[in-house]
Amino acid sequence: MISQNKIAIFWDWFVSRASEFDSWLGEDRASLLASELQARVGDLSPAIGWEVGPGSIARNYLAFTLNGDIGNLAVVREVLAFAPHVTHWEFLSGRPPRPYNPQLLFRNKKGQSIEINLDEWRYVLTSFDHGTFFDITVASDTKLRLDARAKEQVLRTAVQTLVGEHEALRLFDKLKFVDTPGSDWEHSATPFRYLADHIQTLKLE
Repeated sequence: MISQNKIAIFWDWFVSRASEFDSWLGEDRASLLASELQARVGDLSPAIGWEVGPGSIARNYLAFTLNGDIGNLAVVREVLAFAPHVTHWEFLSGRPPRPYNPQLLFRNKKGQSIEINLDEWRYVLTSFDHGTFFDITVASDTKLRLDARAKEQVLRTAVQTLVGEHEALRLFDKLKFVDTPGSDWEHSATPFRYLADHIQTLKLE
């Protein structure tokens, strides 16, 4: 739990700086905003993170990220419950989904990077508890030269990019690559670019 006083202090600070932050983003001065947000969100809770970008209903968004743990949703909801209306800003729970881009640049904690072509990926969903959650297996035309843990991180990043952080953590359990998929798997596989649409269709059923 976060004290209401601490949350109020954060939002008072953000409201007082929101117009300036909007200008910074327009002037490509995001690094200045990053240094301030890092400290302020960290003061709220070390369990959550943040991300800014172009909004869908406002010019900018500020997302409070879950850092890979759906349990942090309660903390984020506490913060958002007191979110004010701020011109040019919307506030989100978790990183939002992004338009499909086949080129994914993945960086690990060691600073190493690898560029991945998602157009080479295909996936199969396995449904559990009447579609409450899923496992996803993915195969790629080009094998990833990464260890098992890094592969899972890449896959989680790709899934969150397409469906959003909150939905990815809520809907998916096991995520894994299949190095040598069988003919049955190939027959039922779907190009990865359609994952977000697929999930939306399943939610509407």
